Parts: sequence; C-alpha cells; structure tokens
Amino acid sequence: MLLKTKHIVFLFVFLFVFNACNKDKIKTSNWNPEMVTPIANVKLTLGDLIPEEGTVVYDEDNFIRLAYREDNIFSFSADSIIDFSNQEGLNEYYDFNELDLDDFNDEFDYTLEQIITSDPTIQSLAENVAGIEIPFPQEQQVSGGVFNVLSNELDGLGQTTIELNQFSNISFVSGNLTIGIQNNLPVNIENIDVNLLTGIDDIGLLQFSNLEVGETQYLSTDLSGKSIDNNIIADFIQLNLEQIDPPSTLLSINPNTGIKIFFIIDNISVSNVTMSFNDQSLTDYETFIDFELDNGEQIHNLELLTGKIIYNISSSVDADLSFKLSLPSATIDGEIFESEQVVSAQSNSNYGEIDISDVIIDLTTDTNQPFNKIPIKFVASINSGDELITLTNEDYAEISFSFSDLSIKYADGYFGDYEIDLGGDIVDIDLQIFEDFDSGLILDDPQFIIRVFNSVGVGASINAGLNAFSPNLDNAIFSFSEVIESPSSVGGIIEQSWVYDKNNSTIENIIALPPKQIEYFGSANLNGSSTGNLNFITSNSKMTLGVEVDFPMSLNIANISLKDTIVINEIDNVDKIESLSLFMNIDNGFPLDTKLDLLLRDSVSNITFDTLEIANFSSGITDDNGYLIESYFSNNQFNLNNDQIENLAKSNQIVLDVTLNTEENKSIRLYSDYEFLVNIGMLINLNLDE
Repeated sequence: MLLKTKHIVFLFVFLFVFNACNKDKIKTSNWNPEMVTPIANVKLTLGDLIPEEGTVVYDEDNFIRLAYREDNIFSFSADSIIDFSNQEGLNEYYDFNELDLDDFNDEFDYTLEQIITSDPTIQSLAENVAGIEIPFPQEQQVSGGVFNVLSNELDGLGQTTIELNQFSNISFVSGNLTIGIQNNLPVNIENIDVNLLTGIDDIGLLQFSNLEVGETQYLSTDLSGKSIDNNIIADFIQLNLEQIDPPSTLLSINPNTGIKIFFIIDNISVSNVTMSFNDQSLTDYETFIDFELDNGEQIHNLELLTGKIIYNISSSVDADLSFKLSLPSATIDGEIFESEQVVSAQSNSNYGEIDISDVIIDLTTDTNQPFNKIPIKFVASINSGDELITLTNEDYAEISFSFSDLSIKYADGYFGDYEIDLGGDIVDIDLQIFEDFDSGLILDDPQFIIRVFNSVGVGASINAGLNAFSPNLDNAIFSFSEVIESPSSVGGIIEQSWVYDKNNSTIENIIALPPKQIEYFGSANLNGSSTGNLNFITSNSKMTLGVEVDFPMSLNIANISLKDTIVINEIDNVDKIESLSLFMNIDNGFPLDTKLDLLLRDSVSNITFDTLEIANFSSGITDDNGYLIESYFSNNQFNLNNDQIENLAKSNQIVLDVTLNTEENKSIRLYSDYEFLVNIGMLINLNLDE
C-alpha cells in the first residue's frame, strides 16, 4: 500500500508546471530529498525594486542614488544685461540760406620783363638807355638810374584781368577780399594804388605804400552784400618807385624780378552762387550721439558683434551730392570708421543701411560725460568737375540715420544696479521610485545643490526658489539667496555651488510630498555700481544657474514591498490530497529585516484567495559603513491546511511578497546588487485507496 501511495505522490507532483522560475535542486537539512520536488528558484534584487532609469543612477560600486540635474534653469547673457539694440541717431535739416564756401586763393606774377615788353616806349628805353638785355638772362647788372627813369614810366601801369574760372558769379552774404603785393624788385616801392572792378559791382580802391625790397603787404575789403563775376579787373592807377642815389648804383635783375599779387577771398557765405565745385563742403556737422540705456549703464568701450546704420538722405541740389559719415572714436581694422553715400541729381534721395559689425567704439571722448557718447561727423559735399552748378538760398539737404540691430561682442563700463527677472519654468520630475515605497520612507541625507557659472564681469545677488507639487497638487516651497562673484578678466569663469540639506533648508518638506513637478522662479540683482574695476561682458558671457538633486539611498524604511510572481497550472484531484507542504531555503542578502508572504491569486479574476505568512527573517550583517558583509540563511517548512490547499488549487499564480524594514532609528545604504534568494520545493501526499 505504501509503495503504491509513493508512486502516486511522484506522479502527481510532476503534473504541476511552474512557469516563471528555475527548478534547481534545493538544499535540505532533515528533509527527505526523495520526497521534495524543487519548483522555483527566485532571486529578488534591489535593482529590481529600484531599476537604473530616469532619475535613478548607480555608482561604480552599485550604490543607488536618486539624481536629477538641470544645468540651466535660469540664465542671462549680454543682451539681457545691456540692451541697446536700437538707438536714435541724427535727424537734421540743412538749408543753404548762408552757404559757406571754401576760400578762393590765387596768385599772379608781374615780372619786370613783362612790364617792359608790354610797352614799346619802355622797352626801347630799357634796351637803349639802360642797356637791359631782353629777354632776361638768368641775372644781369643794371644801374640804379634805370629804375629812376622807369618809375615815371610805370606810373599808371594799366589794367590786368584776374580770371577765376571756378565760378561764374557769386552773391555774398559775407566775405572778405584780400589783395597781397610782394615786392620782388631790387628797389623799394613808395606806393601802389589798385582799383578793383567787376562786371557787376565795383569792389573798391586799395592803396599800398612803402613796400621794401622782399616785403609783402596785405589789404582787405568787405564783400558783404556785393555780387561779383569771374572777371575781376585790377586797375593799377599809380605805381611809384623809390629814387636810387647815386644813380650809378648797380642792381641785379633776373627773370623773377617784378611784383607778385596774391588774391584771396575767404570767410565766404553766399546767398547764391554759380560755380564749378571741387569737393566743396556744403555742410560740416559734428556732434555726439548719447546712447539711451534704461538701467543706468555707463558704457566706456564697445565692440559690436553686429549692427547697422539706417540712413535716409534727400537733397534739392541739381547735382550729385556726396555725404560722408564718420565716427571719429570708432575703428575697424585699425582705421577710423567712415562711410560715404551719394545722392544723385536724378533721384535727389538715397535710403539704405551701413554695416557696422566688428566696429570698436570709444564712448568716453566727451569730457562732460565720458560714457555712452559716440561722436559723429557728417559732411555733405559737391563735386561737379568743370560743370557750373547753381546753388541758391532755397536749396537744402536733409539727413536722418539711426542705429539698428546692435549686439555686443565686448563691452565694459559700469552696468548699474538693477534687478533682472529670471523668469521661470515647470519641470516634470520622474521620481516614480517614491510610488513603490508605500510608507515609512525617510531619506537620511537628501540634498539640493545650486550651481552657478558666471563669465560676466559683474557680480550679482540671486534670489530664487523651487515650488514643488505632488501628484495630488500639494506643494512645498524651497527658497534661497546667494551672492554671485565675478571673474577678474575676460575669458575667466567663476564656478560656485551651495549645498542645501535637511540641516539648513526646508528640503525635507519637498521630499515628503513627494514631488511630481518643480516650478522654478527667481530674480538677480546686478551690482554694477560706478566704482572700482570696470564691469565687462562679451557675446559669449553668461550667468547660468543650475540645480542638482542628490538623494543618496541611505534611508530608513518601513513596510516596503518587493514582489515576484510564479505562474502555476491547475491542480487536479484536490480531494485526494492528504497533505501539502512547501519547503524553502531563504538567503536574505538585504541589510533589512525581511518578511516573506505568499499570495495565492487568480490573474483572470484579479482575486487574491489567500495569504500564506511564511516567516520573518533577520537582516544580513553590515559593517560600520552600512555595507552588507554577510547574508542570513535559513530553512523553512510551511504546511498548508485544507482551506489553503483549496485556495492554491483555484489559483494560477503564487506571488512572493517580500516586506522590508530597517531597525528603528537606523539608516541603511542601498546597493543595486543586494539580493534575496528563495528556493521552493513541494511535497504532496495523495490517498488513492479511497
């Protein structure tokens, strides 16, 4: 009978098929290995409970951390510190009511040879009486008596036309005509009277006296209100030479011996003029443009990354006008920046833009305000060549320009004291691990680390915070205030960090939620006062604020559940089972007190029929640093009663539920390779005699 029963036992046992686990031979103590059949070999690790994904990371030694890092939750760059992308420039209207013209300068030589040969009587006298050789050699000697004779003959020298081909006629608002006479004769001139005439208005009489040899005298007359043409007649109504005594005195003459006349018209302002213009300046205007900045910035030096000048020029002049714009304190490639535009006579207008990218500007040249000011010079000129152009007091030119799309490659100065709104954002935090810890989770050393990277040459104070929200929208706020240092030189960078933990912040309130979303908010106060070293910034300069969440899995936990599932097939002949026992080898490699339950459930109906409370197991042994050095091993037997056997028969799954707990007030360090091993065997006795 016994042999028959045992045969039935083994036959029935092998009808069970457990699908989820390996069926290795289990270790036995006082068990009969022939009667216990292995059905499952289960390994549960903390890596199963806390997989390395999302915000979960493993150190090199498999220590588990919850980590989240965002290096740029707040930042501001050059454009947010100094914004002058668009600046007003100049808007000027120039009328030519009093047109200022360049000076006229000319000179004429009246040589003794020209004077002698112009009059046959004088020529005969000079050749025959004085023995003067005509044409003159390089130099010859004559007696002083010759000039005593010539003096009488030269009196009333006659008229000479001064032709000024640059203009046709001019009507003066103001101006001066200056005549200069240089005595290049070997004798002194007692007096010269010159009457100046034009085809329109007579200019007047100019009287010179006592011109010594080599001396030059100048006399001027006012041209205000007068009009002249380009043919000015100089009428020499009197020329007297000093008498030489004794007459036998020898004097030297050469081809340059004579009289030189200088003709100058200066300080010219006209109401109308017809003339040919050779780069004639119509207006020459210089001023300062004051960059308007909103926050009290005082910029000393500026190098532009990009920028342009937008200009609009118009003119009524019936000729091509050249407009030259220069920035005397600005350079590009070592040269003063200037640009020239032309308004044609056909269109009388010109609209466009001038590229000023890479221009370097000194904004300190105004002694009254040595910052934010750029000098500009504007010149309008006309060049008509030989063509005569008429300008009247009704002609005008108009120019306007502005600075646009300015961006900084480099700037220094004082950037002011003001607040910058850093804005904010909402970030989803993947801390799903908290959902697996049903209760009793206490992180031993949670940390928020605030990191700042500053390459802007200005210090600041920052006030910011985090508003954390749980899945059910409970919230907790964490805020901080810190001082940000500045680098000492261009290209330098300051790195700062501040660690906030449970001892110096409200971080525990955020952990307790736990957080599902974090909203960032903050502002920065720039400390760019006008003392000390200059502030600086480049196009690459940036002040960046980041946050790092570091939750080392050194914690105190209670009733944390770790589960695995074994799939089983249907059990037949349940009424024939006299007894059913489960035999288990438990190797607890967790540094946690562990409780093992087996849940008998049906996955189709999602019903748990029974919970088998197997046993409680002591934690593994740890060293002083909390690292596991020895696991806890035990053999266990669990005998099912009739109700439990029936519930097992109705189930298609066995769920291993491992509950973890730390000792009271003790924190442990969690490593992903910590493991809990379960070997399960089953013994079934059947009675088939009935």
